[in-house]
Amino acid sequence: MPRLTPTDLSKMYPQPKSYEQRRIEAAHRRQARQPRLVSLRIAIYSTIAVVLAIVAYGYFAKVMTESVASQDSAGRVVADVSFVILFCLIAIGLIYYCYSLIGALVTKVLDAKAWLYAALVIILVACATLLTVFSSNGLNLYINIAAVASFNFIATFVLVFIAIHLQR
Repeated sequence: MPRLTPTDLSKMYPQPKSYEQRRIEAAHRRQARQPRLVSLRIAIYSTIAVVLAIVAYGYFAKVMTESVASQDSAGRVVADVSFVILFCLIAIGLIYYCYSLIGALVTKVLDAKAWLYAALVIILVACATLLTVFSSNGLNLYINIAAVASFNFIATFVLVFIAIHLQR
């Protein structure tokens, strides 16, 4: 076997990368790790949480007023109230899960998250106000849920979209 020359050896190994090539590759890897459709995902999670809260509260209020006002047996009332409490606890757990997903996305993508959480709370207060206004007008619960959910989705989507593009 012939002896390899230094030029032959250098052809066998890859060329070292420059600082600029490494920086570009690192930027591509960082961009690939960033979650996609963040504003849409946060808006969906927030809307799911709001709808769960409205449904749980509506179901809780309905069962409590009907169970207490009805002439059912004590066992039936206890079963209804127990089921409502269980349903509300499951809804609270799912709401917490949705907001933990929102927190994970906000932490991953945005640096300044305190003002975004404050803005999300303001949107939730606006949703509660809308629900109160719609309920006082005597609208159906499903119409209330649809109106509040659509408002929450649009407001959250626009807020997060603006926040992401202001950061860049």
